Amino acid sequence: MPVADRLVKTAKLTPMRLAEIRARHCAFSAAIFILMFSNIESYSVQIQVLGVSLLGLAAALSIIHSPRLRLFITGFDLIIFLMFLLSFVASALNQESYVVIYTFIFLATYLCIMHLCRAMDHAEIVLCIYLAVMMTIAVVAITYLGDLWQTLQPGDPNRWAHRFKPFDMHPDLTGYVYGGFIVVILFSNVSVGRFRLPMKIGAVALCVMISLATSARAALVALLGTIAIYIARSMTLRGKNTKYVVLTVLGVAILALVFQEKIVGYLAHILEMDSSTRGLDSGGSGRLAIWQRGLSLVGDRTWEFYIGSGLRSSSEGVLGFFTESSYISIAIDSGIFILILFVGYLLRLILQLYLQEGRRDDPFGRLVLYCVTFAVLQSVFNRYLLAIGNPFSLIFLILTSKMAVNQAVAKRDALRRSRDALWNMRMRRLHPVS
Repeated sequence: MPVADRLVKTAKLTPMRLAEIRARHCAFSAAIFILMFSNIESYSVQIQVLGVSLLGLAAALSIIHSPRLRLFITGFDLIIFLMFLLSFVASALNQESYVVIYTFIFLATYLCIMHLCRAMDHAEIVLCIYLAVMMTIAVVAITYLGDLWQTLQPGDPNRWAHRFKPFDMHPDLTGYVYGGFIVVILFSNVSVGRFRLPMKIGAVALCVMISLATSARAALVALLGTIAIYIARSMTLRGKNTKYVVLTVLGVAILALVFQEKIVGYLAHILEMDSSTRGLDSGGSGRLAIWQRGLSLVGDRTWEFYIGSGLRSSSEGVLGFFTESSYISIAIDSGIFILILFVGYLLRLILQLYLQEGRRDDPFGRLVLYCVTFAVLQSVFNRYLLAIGNPFSLIFLILTSKMAVNQAVAKRDALRRSRDALWNMRMRRLHPVS
């Protein structure tokens, strides 16, 4: 049963309230979906503004639905707001207008995310994300299936120039987005009727094909790392899915052994493992040299080492080169302290959710765990972790913010129960029952 219909059944919403909820869901999903077109050069700015506007519309509809909603600040919010503050300070010192403009847009987007994460249940949020992901995959399949299949054929001597770029999205970004979509699909507990499993299998298969066609090695490495962590955790917990995980791993291993030569040869070609510029001997397509250059830039700074030079100041148009790592980008944009706080928060969140998975069944926590794990691993090699201009970066911010809200509410409820228990204990001591 759809989330909106379950809400009607449990809360007995009026038709007007139901229409407001469905409109909010549509605006929320559309805000994520529309960003698939944000790399079309002639419409890039308009598409991103439209995405932010749709997110603002969803937040506005939430305000209408919950006008007295209490907004509280989580630890994740504090880190993000400190990042905004430092960006404004740095832009004032450097007098960079584009930093101010981007910071205001990012701030407005995050305020909308904050409100939606407090107004919407996590099941609603997951439903909206899942629908946006499936719509995006469907549009890509309809538009590019022929080109995708052609790109996956071996024998192209100029694979670098012919990598798959749906709607002009950079191949590395495409790998990040559609690799992230695989994690969302695999770990989303969304009921979409009797065709749920075939739809998931088809969508995952298409996303894997897209990741291969883009030759996005970083996304594939991060995806394999994420799945390896899930397999290890499943084996440790020995839950109800363990036997299916074991059977799947055995099946894949047998197929890999039987067709080892063909699989290795195909992957070596499609991923350009023997290329002089992108192969195993190229230092990760020159990333080692690029990282060294970025780290030297960070280390040679004065006050910018501590507070950064403002959001978006790590872009290629400013530096003259791509950082090719989100962590170097964050250090340049927001300084070393924000980098430590942000990465520390994410690693702590991953550890908490990893340990929690064995104590209680929390589908949303599991989804957040593996989405954040994928994003953290992939962001070692690419620069898209903190952004609002592509679908999966926005999904990452939404899921992380909602998880912070859930944890804050759980702590507040636990504290309230503890206080109530203590109060009841004192009352029983003062007024014993004879």
